[in-house]
Amino acid sequence: MRPFVNGTTLILWAWATWWIPLLAFFGVWRHLVRRSPLTYAPLYWSLVFPLGMYAVATYRLSLASDFEPIEIFS
Repeated sequence: MRPFVNGTTLILWAWATWWIPLLAFFGVWRHLVRRSPLTYAPLYWSLVFPLGMYAVATYRLSLASDFEPIEIFS
């Protein structure tokens, strides 16, 4: 069961990693292309919190899998 859990975890981590460039693209599009002002909005919490959790989960994954190159993503 452990290899299945490890493989599934790495696949889901890779999928989450591919979302980060998409988020950056949408941020650039919204603020530089559409010229939306960069002001505080409570909805940004739904962007910042998952990125923080991604960083923590990536660090813990690098410790659990003994694969240190993953740690640079965190």
